[in-house]
Amino acid sequence: WSWCLHTQPKEIPLSGIRPGIARVGFALALAIAARPTNAIPALMVFALIAKERRAEVFRFILGGIPVALPLLIYNTIVFGAPLSGGYAREMDVHWTAFSPTTPFNLLISPNVGLFVHAPALVFAIPGSLMALFGRRQLGIQRLYPALIAGFCATILLYSFWDDWAGGHRYGPRMLTDVLPWLMPVFAVGISKLRRYAKCFLGFLVAVSISVQMIGVLCEDFSWQERYGRISDWHRFVE
Repeated sequence: WSWCLHTQPKEIPLSGIRPGIARVGFALALAIAARPTNAIPALMVFALIAKERRAEVFRFILGGIPVALPLLIYNTIVFGAPLSGGYAREMDVHWTAFSPTTPFNLLISPNVGLFVHAPALVFAIPGSLMALFGRRQLGIQRLYPALIAGFCATILLYSFWDDWAGGHRYGPRMLTDVLPWLMPVFAVGISKLRRYAKCFLGFLVAVSISVQMIGVLCEDFSWQERYGRISDWHRFVE
């Protein structure tokens, strides 16, 4: 949907852009089916659609039914409840008290930190500030606050979840599905870089790719056992 909106002039209001609202609902339903926590940023986008394109809300919901209905039926038959799933039976995880360190663990811990495994994404931080506090929002820019709020709300949700690291994994497993929500503001953050800043961005992109290749070719889960939390940085330095 972001790509469809970007193809329109920024001067066109969101209410005048028609990328196919049913397809938007279908895509968001797929995201939620892949990981239920995607419902959080999806709800942020839905709220924006309900505000700007109220007449098309029904078509938006209709687009998600081909994904939602088979999934609900499958869960009911296999797991006994429409909102259940495989992990409900197999994983002994539960909600817990708020952990103030979890957001930092998810972003900068040696093991699962998003900015450790993909340091180029740090440009999404200035991009978010530019998107929120820049000039008057038009067109696609109206979508930025919903995307940022959805990403932040997802991190906040995991602060109440005791398996926020994602079990056996390499990298930021629990944030992988919400990375698309971060990409538009990342694009804003790199849109006005000067020459030397672009070189630095290129370096960070190369580092990000290299870190992922380590996971593809060499990972044996020893990394996740040693450096699981932000407090393990001192061990990493040692």
